[in-house]
Amino acid sequence: MRVLDPTGHLRVASAVELSPRLEALAGCTLGVVINEAGSALATNWESISRRLERLLNDQFGPIRVHREVKQKMSAPAPPEFVRRVGEKTQAVINGLGK
Repeated sequence: MRVLDPTGHLRVASAVELSPRLEALAGCTLGVVINEAGSALATNWESISRRLERLLNDQFGPIRVHREVKQKMSAPAPPEFVRRVGEKTQAVINGLGK
């Protein structure tokens, strides 16, 4: 009989410093990222993101929206994608997808 010991060693990730919160959305460029081009949501991507833009403008004042599509939902965004979105926006809503 072979007995396996299920205990292991926990590796704790180091703390990540979060970006400071914006004082206001008015006047900012907000990134809206859809997670996968082939998802069902992508079919209505333009209309959904424009509706979100109208709602945010009505509630928080004038904002601009920068739209991006991450090619694969299950994979991390490539560094150049993150850099590009970060250079063009002050905040990002991510996770629109399946």
